[in-house]
Amino acid sequence: MSILRKNIPIFFVLFLLINTNIYGQTIKLKGIVIDSVSQHPIKAVYISQYGTHYNAVSDSNGVFHLSIDTTKASIRILFSHVNYKKTIKKLTANATSKTLKIQLVQAVNRVDEVTVEAPIARMMVSKQYSMNIVGETDMKDDIAGSLIDLLEKVPGLYKKSEYHSAIVLRGLSGKRLLITKDGNRRMGNYPNGFMGETVNIYNLSKIEIIKGPGSVKYGSGAMAGIINLVSTSPFDQQGFHYRLESGYSSNDKEKNLLGSINWSNEHHAVNLSGRYCSANDFKYANGETAQNSFHTDKDAALSYQWKPSQKLIVSLDNELHLGGPWGYPKGFSGTNYLLVTNPTDNTYHTALSSTWTPDSSKHKIQTSAFYDKEYRDYKQDYYQAGNGALSYTQETWYHDFYFGGKASDEYSVNNRLTVNYGVDAIYYRISTPTDVTDHFLGYYFKNNVSRNAGVTLTGIYAEAEMQWNERLSNTLGIRANYNSIVEGEVHDTNQTAGRNEQIAAMNGMLATKYKIVPNLYLTLNLARSYRTPDANEMFINNYGMGYITYANPNLKPEYGYNFDLGLRGRIHNFSFDFSTFYYFLHQLISTEINTEVKGLNYIYTNIGRATIKGGEFLISYNGHFNRFPKINIDASSNFVVTYGNEIKNGDSWFSNGEALSKIPPFNSRQEFKISYSLPKETSVYILADNLYFAQQNKIPENGLSNPSYDVTGIGIGLSKKQKHFSWSLRTKVTNAFNYSYKPFESLIPGMGRNVKVLLSVRF
Repeated sequence: MSILRKNIPIFFVLFLLINTNIYGQTIKLKGIVIDSVSQHPIKAVYISQYGTHYNAVSDSNGVFHLSIDTTKASIRILFSHVNYKKTIKKLTANATSKTLKIQLVQAVNRVDEVTVEAPIARMMVSKQYSMNIVGETDMKDDIAGSLIDLLEKVPGLYKKSEYHSAIVLRGLSGKRLLITKDGNRRMGNYPNGFMGETVNIYNLSKIEIIKGPGSVKYGSGAMAGIINLVSTSPFDQQGFHYRLESGYSSNDKEKNLLGSINWSNEHHAVNLSGRYCSANDFKYANGETAQNSFHTDKDAALSYQWKPSQKLIVSLDNELHLGGPWGYPKGFSGTNYLLVTNPTDNTYHTALSSTWTPDSSKHKIQTSAFYDKEYRDYKQDYYQAGNGALSYTQETWYHDFYFGGKASDEYSVNNRLTVNYGVDAIYYRISTPTDVTDHFLGYYFKNNVSRNAGVTLTGIYAEAEMQWNERLSNTLGIRANYNSIVEGEVHDTNQTAGRNEQIAAMNGMLATKYKIVPNLYLTLNLARSYRTPDANEMFINNYGMGYITYANPNLKPEYGYNFDLGLRGRIHNFSFDFSTFYYFLHQLISTEINTEVKGLNYIYTNIGRATIKGGEFLISYNGHFNRFPKINIDASSNFVVTYGNEIKNGDSWFSNGEALSKIPPFNSRQEFKISYSLPKETSVYILADNLYFAQQNKIPENGLSNPSYDVTGIGIGLSKKQKHFSWSLRTKVTNAFNYSYKPFESLIPGMGRNVKVLLSVRF
């Protein structure tokens, strides 16, 4: 053993030499990648040689230069892009001296004319709905700490606080915004639903944001839109690959350490990854420390993919998140005499999925099954205003689990008609045992607030898209839902049986897409959305903002009639997306003052009628600086306005009723990035962004309002690709001018100036 210990460095070096083929003979391969339909060059295509560590990325002209190992018996080059089907090109020794011309096919059954990527908040302009994509580069450039930091880049999405924040889209948050992981629904035991605090964003390849109701394909809850988190595929590179990343933030002393090992061949791929993150005591702009602000997260993930042929791929994913302790900053609830912590916030997720294309031109059959288990400990400590002594403690344990599955078939009947149909089901249960201690009166008791309460969601759907001619297409969809509500053990003395009910509901949608001229589309979507109230709203009392929101077991389902008009397209290097929307909502679940208890407390209730309307405009530019092909400019600007009204009895749907609470005010975001390519596969960039929010006119708690604010960030980065590894160093300064502000709907200030650094190394 002593000999082995002394020679570990030598063995490690030999291992690297073997796996990186350091003694191989290499030559430079040049080529260009283009779209098979439009013949336009494709930027950001990932190119690699199987069995080696050599890789490259195509530039904005589709051109790439790749070092290849000529000692390999078989020279195979992989071409990969998020919007195109993976392509493998086998080369002979003679072909390596020529300039390759590679044509990629878009990853859809019937190829639309254009799929355009805007650089920073990428948009898909040829879709029948507004769709944005946040990619891996965006995550790294922002050095984001959590999912919500990335999502606020997209028009219409907002965060309310640092780190743990509810996610709002077009004025609808929580359960009305569906979040999925690789297409599988994620649920949560928070009042605002799944918030994404348990997601390791550095294990994602991209995030897809689809705006507007998606209730036909996804059922209950997809009223505002869908956020799909897409995992990185271990098949992206062949052979052994290693990744190590380390980050630090100056303001909250956040430390991030990430690592992964990936191995794959033609038929099997495995990825093992882990992450550790710890932060504490972030500071406001005035230098004051935010008391009780800390968080710790540990993540591990293991994924396996099997591809016996080009027609079938099977994936097994396992994720473990150990969260906590983390604290709510003092004053988040409007009082300085309450401290709240989550000692634990753990989740486990496993999913088995498959994609089968028995006839690649006709069928795409997908199946999945998943299981999730969550355990969260929520502790509240109340203190006396006079002497600061601890007076009252309440601790609630949230135990929930859910499982489900789905199956779908996308079938191309002919060149004009595509049909998508499927079935899905989800089973959810939660229990919330609670301990209460009065430190002054000296009593302690346990209370099973709820036990085995939950919902079951099932549905079957069909959707057909008809391409009438070169310009016009329609999509028609319909879904039948059959859901059940179970109260579990009843602890309300006014009820003897509790609520046990079955609910049937229908969803539908009709979408029209019209191509005005090449690369310019007009779209209109009409939809009926639906949501069953969840167990948290019906059976669990929720705490926050200095008050209790009491459950209401008599809540009715929500319905919405949604209209979305869009104009999107591309003109030269400019892309734009304009959307205006109008939601007519029935039985919207909101809160009102609970008159049955003392103090300022609320209860969930249904609003008979409400409307939310607004518009979003996003324009972006991506291209080379004139006469300087090595300089590339990415820029985007968006503007968002949203209004919400509660319609009183007798008033018209278009009346100006009482303003809904928690609707974001006018806001805009600007981003600019300039990149420069240096010799020897080296590049640098600088970037800047600015977020502006108008005054928040109404926050229901005590009539508070937040003044307008704007926050600026700046960043710089350097990356280099070498023979056997690549590395990058990024720095981002958020709130660069140390501006004192309160985020949308927050009762405490946002973080002051924060300098973040991220070092990434790939072997």
